[in-house]
Amino acid sequence: MRTRPLLSAIRTRRAVPWLVLLPLLLAATGSGVDEDPPADPASETVEVEIYLSNDTLGDPCTGKVFPVPRTVAADDPLTGALEALLAGPTDAERDEGYWSWFSDETEGMLRSVEIVDGTVMVDLEDLRPVIPNASTSCGSSILLSQLGTTALAAAEGASSVFYMIEGDHLVFYEWLQLGPPGHPLIDASNPAIVRHGNQWYLRDSLTGGPATTTFYYGRSGDSQHMLCDWNGDGTQTPGVIRLIDGRPNWLLRNTQSGGSADHSFIYGRADDRAVCGDWNGDGQQTPGVVRERADGTYVWHLHSWLRGGAAGVSFEFGQDQYPGELPPAWPVVGDWNGNGYDSVGIVQGHPDGQLQWQLRDATDAGAPDWDFVYYDGAIWGDHIERHAPIVGDWNGDGRDGPGVTRGSGAVSPQWLLRNDPSAGFADQDFRYGRHMDITLSWR
Repeated sequence: MRTRPLLSAIRTRRAVPWLVLLPLLLAATGSGVDEDPPADPASETVEVEIYLSNDTLGDPCTGKVFPVPRTVAADDPLTGALEALLAGPTDAERDEGYWSWFSDETEGMLRSVEIVDGTVMVDLEDLRPVIPNASTSCGSSILLSQLGTTALAAAEGASSVFYMIEGDHLVFYEWLQLGPPGHPLIDASNPAIVRHGNQWYLRDSLTGGPATTTFYYGRSGDSQHMLCDWNGDGTQTPGVIRLIDGRPNWLLRNTQSGGSADHSFIYGRADDRAVCGDWNGDGQQTPGVVRERADGTYVWHLHSWLRGGAAGVSFEFGQDQYPGELPPAWPVVGDWNGNGYDSVGIVQGHPDGQLQWQLRDATDAGAPDWDFVYYDGAIWGDHIERHAPIVGDWNGDGRDGPGVTRGSGAVSPQWLLRNDPSAGFADQDFRYGRHMDITLSWR
């Protein structure tokens, strides 16, 4: 029940003569004697420690750092400690052998710092031109020790530190020639399978074992299956393509459960390959279709709305190099460079068993930005041993990487997943599902 505002009740009272109020007003204004003003919380200070290197106390290349005191504002000691570190050591400390990558040239280069689920997220201005030697093996160890030890000492309860340069963590870690860790605000991708066309089995880790989420959605005769974030809530949910009178009906659901479609529309042609992606970076994934021309060229038609109609953008990218000899090249979609936008790619099978990935960082025509083989043990198109490309952000670093699912006979399919869009060995290797299951990823 809604309560009546207090103000209306006050207004119904009778007016009080002003002479009655005068003593109260005088008491409120005080006797005229000066009193101490209330303490300003912002003026209160606290002592923290920042951590510097000192060659006489320990080898800096091994990450040895040592505390020196600083006085900072008590209302935000974490920000104060990092700002003090970026200002560098004092002259007196330098005389005692303390030193740092940071100095008056890096002072003020802290953009922001916050704690997210036990991780200190530090965003810096672009300090690479100021301290270029910090990118060496020894230099990066020193830099991370000084920053990380100072941050964790000032951030009560935090257990890790995550760095960015102007909001981009990939720039920071690539500068130090380090593999980027999982982003605290980005969920990693996980395996999913569809069995018999309408049985969905999702698992919440990159390991074998039973499904953690199961449901029925769609029909056994549905022609294509997807998991995408249709409403931008951060969770990828099912979608199917159902041909009705030869026209592809998109039936999309906003939850990982059975039930009626939340979105239903016709888009594309019956023989198109359906894809979905966040084409404009707004967090919502929307439809696309890939159409093969007679010469083997692929034309992409991408849509930014959950409805039919003309494509928002169309362009050519990719070509089937072995038309009629092998199964068609496989269109893939992912955020290859971690910029928050999905873009396009083609995976081409070769007679010698290699799978060549050609990926582009934009939704327009042009040459591939990434061109590599992953992996080279496939038997492309063999029904007995089936290989299917798969894409996902397997380590939660904000970039999608390649994967292959390899299944044969009664053996559970092997998932071979790589974190980076490049050639090399699998970073994740496990078995999940059954032979001839449709393999997908979700997060």
